[in-house]
Amino acid sequence: MLCHLPEPRDAIAEAYRVLRSGGLFIACAPSRYHDPELSEVLPSSQLATFDAENGPELVGELFNDLEVIRWDDPLVHLPAQQALKLYLKGRGLSDAEIAEADGIASLPPTLTKRGALMAGRKAN
Repeated sequence: MLCHLPEPRDAIAEAYRVLRSGGLFIACAPSRYHDPELSEVLPSSQLATFDAENGPELVGELFNDLEVIRWDDPLVHLPAQQALKLYLKGRGLSDAEIAEADGIASLPPTLTKRGALMAGRKAN
């Protein structure tokens, strides 16, 4: 997961080094803007070093014929408030923060996921 690396360029460069000419590099990353329905509840976080917004540029620095497929769709359905609470806990909120969150009961049951798949080829 390139988004967890302090210097994703190093990992991309290593992939470029070991791929044969014409080899395909594929990366996938979430968007910094996913789960917009939760923007008022989730704390702001530091920008990832690799995400759907900056990933294509980073991959395109080395790989040719870059293709980017983005998604922005309602993909996660949370059938009950308990499911939403567990989801928020998984996103780093404490039980106390979840209990204190204003408007949690009015959040929609479906969350929008955003991100991108990036594919590029090593030059021949």
